[in-house]
Amino acid sequence: MTKSPRKLSVRPEAQSKLSLWWAPLDIPASSLARLAGWLSQEERERADGYHDPLDRDRFMAARGWLRQLLASQLRCSPNEVRIVTAQNGKPGIESSDLKFSASRSAGMALFATSPIAEVGIDIERIRASADVDIDDITATFFSAKERAALAALPPEQRLAASFQCWTCKEAYGKGIGTGLSFPIQSIDVWSRNSRVAMVGEWTIHQVEVTPGFAAAVAGEVLEGWFPTAPRRVEPPDPDPPPAII
Repeated sequence: MTKSPRKLSVRPEAQSKLSLWWAPLDIPASSLARLAGWLSQEERERADGYHDPLDRDRFMAARGWLRQLLASQLRCSPNEVRIVTAQNGKPGIESSDLKFSASRSAGMALFATSPIAEVGIDIERIRASADVDIDDITATFFSAKERAALAALPPEQRLAASFQCWTCKEAYGKGIGTGLSFPIQSIDVWSRNSRVAMVGEWTIHQVEVTPGFAAAVAGEVLEGWFPTAPRRVEPPDPDPPPAII
């Protein structure tokens, strides 16, 4: 008989409405090896699908940091965290009420966790206009109000603002579990005059991260909540205690 996984409860100190975290992805080989040791077989297979060693290492680091973060909030070891995928593609944790979302870009990962609310998060490195067709993205994905707001900005501000609008779209789509398949041009998630937007019961906040990146977080039924600066995920103990089964 297969033993059912134990219920993973959220630590009292992790009971805030929504918490934001970040972690570096370009790390020493010894640290990467430790984080990669916690990955599931499915995650290892996904890592093997990357042809670029840098992309592969960053993927493994991001998944390892995520497991370290979730384990620190669930009174378990990182390899006990069973990450499952719903039919709509949204990830969750088996036998736990803790909600999370993860995103990474270049050498940085960003995470959101909440014991009470569905969440979505996105981070993007702001790339030069020569490397990305901002005009095409704006015309394809942004609403009429968003396009007008961007057009009203000074030219030197439009690139960063476009990335910020994009992260708001991504965070909302990840939060509701549809990705970018929602009616993307009919929903306003960004404004030049406010760092927060409301879409139904969802609140979408722009998030301050390190210079050169744009980020946003979306949370359901979190009216009145405002994000604090993301905290760094604590590195794992060199010799953690054995898991309590």
